[in-house]
Amino acid sequence: MNETIRNYLWWMAAIGILIVPPILVRTSQAAELSRIFAYFVLTGALLALCLYLGLKKGSIIDNLPIARNLKTDQSKKIATYFFRGLPLVIAIVVFAVMVKLIPSVVSYAFNPSSTTVEVHKITHIDSAAMPGAFYIRMGIQTDDNMHLEFWYPDQVLQTNNKYSFTLLPKSDFVLKAEPVE
Repeated sequence: MNETIRNYLWWMAAIGILIVPPILVRTSQAAELSRIFAYFVLTGALLALCLYLGLKKGSIIDNLPIARNLKTDQSKKIATYFFRGLPLVIAIVVFAVMVKLIPSVVSYAFNPSSTTVEVHKITHIDSAAMPGAFYIRMGIQTDDNMHLEFWYPDQVLQTNNKYSFTLLPKSDFVLKAEPVE
């Protein structure tokens, strides 16, 4: 396959992983399941990419723009360790995050009523929006200093308002948030 075509396909896959899940969560009837599935697809893709970069055979820096600035073997070796080590460290962290969430997902899969419903007042929201307001992750700080993770939110949450959060069992992963009057 031509390398240009392969690069275009990689970019289409990356953009699809970022744009399709928010649309699915907002339009499907099973937003909770779509949210869990999209989260695992995103973390799985990140894990696969990091493992690919870290374990790739051959020289990893020869095709990078930094290669022409590296004159000595020692500098090439240091750059190789950096460009292989950083993705492997990220892969370990992503794997640990997935392992931490898997028991909650399995518990939810076998017993959907095992979710926890909690009412909290939001004091602070951390979120990075993509262009077009496709929110991927929203960190929520509540009035009782609890931190919740809301991936692919399907509504706009406001600070100083109370919401009923449906959480995965033994987790801070929000499945659904509804305003409380």
